[in-house]
Amino acid sequence: MKKKGLTFLELIVVVVIIGIISAFAIPNYQKALNKAHERDVMLQLTSLYAACQIYKAETGHYYTGMLVSADAINNTFHMNIIPNGFGYAYKSTTGNNFGIYAWGYGFEVGVESVRQMGDNNPCCVHREGFNDCPTLQQVCTMVN
Repeated sequence: MKKKGLTFLELIVVVVIIGIISAFAIPNYQKALNKAHERDVMLQLTSLYAACQIYKAETGHYYTGMLVSADAINNTFHMNIIPNGFGYAYKSTTGNNFGIYAWGYGFEVGVESVRQMGDNNPCCVHREGFNDCPTLQQVCTMVN
């Protein structure tokens, strides 16, 4: 009479194969998640950049001050930015330029008025304690 089922050795082989597949899949999954987070925050920052340009067109200068939360930024620029795990900060000391920065998931991304939108904006902030951005190569200048 034949017994149906797996032997202990067959079970160990299956577990090892699953472990090997997981060792390759999990890091790639994490990279894909980081790229998705980066793209999401880049879209949010691009919208904020446009809102700042509209603000300047209406008032003749950029909003002067520091805003350190998505809620404060939303209220000031009449936006609906959803943080999705990112912190946001807006900074303009003179009203002549601005920087908006978002950080989360180990990296920081920014948009700056001193750069044109496109190849140079959004940009990656290289700061101690943060990793490089998943895909962005341009480095922010950090507006004062």
